Amino acid sequence: MIRASAPLPTDNIYKFFALFGLVIMVTGCVMFSSMLERYNERIYSAFLEASRLEQIEKPSALQEKQLEVVESRYEISISDRNFYVTISGIITGLGVILMFFGFYHWMKYIQPEVDRFLKVRLEKAELELLREETELEKAKLELKQLKKAGRSWR
Repeated sequence: MIRASAPLPTDNIYKFFALFGLVIMVTGCVMFSSMLERYNERIYSAFLEASRLEQIEKPSALQEKQLEVVESRYEISISDRNFYVTISGIITGLGVILMFFGFYHWMKYIQPEVDRFLKVRLEKAELELLREETELEKAKLELKQLKKAGRSWR
């Protein structure tokens, strides 16, 4: 079983949208690239096969049928390529829209609140540290005064 090294942050919906949109966008891009390559190779091989069959001066009935099949395969491959490229483009576009929507709302509405919360927590921690340092200094001063009072009392 494959485990992700870092869990997807789903503490708010906008962050989830942003990351899910990124995954969809990358998937669409990979799909676009692989489909384009696969169908271009099919189109190219069908074109070469059709060219070879068309060069025959007196084709037999079998060769004419083969040419029809190859031309049909060529046209179908072009149609399929256009369809899958369009679908992968739509998927990529939806991923981009979802990603930008999520990142925009995350950075505009959620992150400022998180930053404000972290700033307040930092200020609180600094005040507590200052209070503890003051108490420590106060305790040292009292101890020093007690030691002085103890020497003068003897």
